[in-house]
Amino acid sequence: MVQIILESIGISPERVIMDHCSSAEGAKIAEIARKMTAKLKELGPSPLKISESE
Repeated sequence: MVQIILESIGISPERVIMDHCSSAEGAKIAEIARKMTAKLKELGPSPLKISESE
């Protein structure tokens, strides 16, 4: 649902992931964070980011 809303306002739905982890799954949480960081670097800056010159 969140991804549909983001797409409707012009934000790539790939910028959001939803997963279920318990606090006991540290390795899974770390892997999800690594994958999301790599994906965001691939996608580039957020379209909502305001440049510092403004």
